[in-house]
Amino acid sequence: MLYPKYIPLIALFSWLFAANANSQDSMLSSNEYPVTDKAIALLEEKAKAADKKMEKSMFVYLLKLQRQEKKLKGRIWKKDSSLAKQLFDGIEEKYKTVSQAPLQLSKYSQVYSGHLDSLTTAMKFLLSERQESSELDKTLLQYTALQNRLNQTEKIRSFLSERKRLLQESLGKLGMLKCLKGFQKQAYYYSEQVRAYREIWENPSKLEQKLLEVLSGTEAFKDFFSNNSQLGSLFAHPGGNAAATSLAGLQTRASVQQGIQDRFGSGPQVQQLVQENLQAAQEQLSELKNKLSQYSSGAYGNSTSDIDIPEGFKPNNQKTKTFLERLEYGANVQSQKASSYFPATSDLGISLGYKLN
Repeated sequence: MLYPKYIPLIALFSWLFAANANSQDSMLSSNEYPVTDKAIALLEEKAKAADKKMEKSMFVYLLKLQRQEKKLKGRIWKKDSSLAKQLFDGIEEKYKTVSQAPLQLSKYSQVYSGHLDSLTTAMKFLLSERQESSELDKTLLQYTALQNRLNQTEKIRSFLSERKRLLQESLGKLGMLKCLKGFQKQAYYYSEQVRAYREIWENPSKLEQKLLEVLSGTEAFKDFFSNNSQLGSLFAHPGGNAAATSLAGLQTRASVQQGIQDRFGSGPQVQQLVQENLQAAQEQLSELKNKLSQYSSGAYGNSTSDIDIPEGFKPNNQKTKTFLERLEYGANVQSQKASSYFPATSDLGISLGYKLN
């Protein structure tokens, strides 16, 4: 028989147990990888913000570049109407095409982001640990959209680079190279704006850093990463399934040496020739490694941008900053001693400025 005074306590414990059970049901993974819906939603929001910033910047600068093209068309038309028609016919359609985000049709993206690759693989891993999750699905879709946006920035960079080359050649023949500076400036500011946004994205938040840190400490995620990430598929870990598949059918060192001996013999001259060729191969391999090191996640488009700075042009680094980032705050305190007629006073001044250059 239950005493009446214990009934409230039993009700309280029952409520806490039910609340705890509901919170466990809201986890996005098993007890081994507890990630809440709210945490995944925050990851999605960061990716969405980066995507929107790049999209807005793209439309703003492409519009400015089209205006520059119209000015160039008018100036070239006065000197050579046929050349102007050849250069600018259908240019609006080209800008419209390049402003559309391309779909990622292949496994390997045009622009590699190590941070995005790690997060995408982490979401896929968490999704594989449970049946379905709407938050994980939404975040993966947002990561795909962001990757498509990064691919689009490389597409635009390539388009602007080729466009600059054509205009430079044509204006050079007419002695009008100075007219190209406006176009070059806007193209340069766009590339710098994208670079700045990418640097912000590649800097992991505390939540992202903690998530990857926890998952990276498990063997299950390491194996999953080596087989499912873009980086892992390029450099499969020894002993993994991908490595075993890629090594199947390759000649071993012993079989190569036996083939050389069967064909050329085993004299000292043959051995010397083999050593020289091995050294040359190692030098080429080192050169490839150096090139691979340039394939960094922080580089805009993972390549050296050929949208260079026009001669005599001093870039304004404030152009790539947001309105809030260009605000400057200040405070000033001045005190005066007491005099025969006035008491001691202190003046407090607060200033807010907008940095133009």
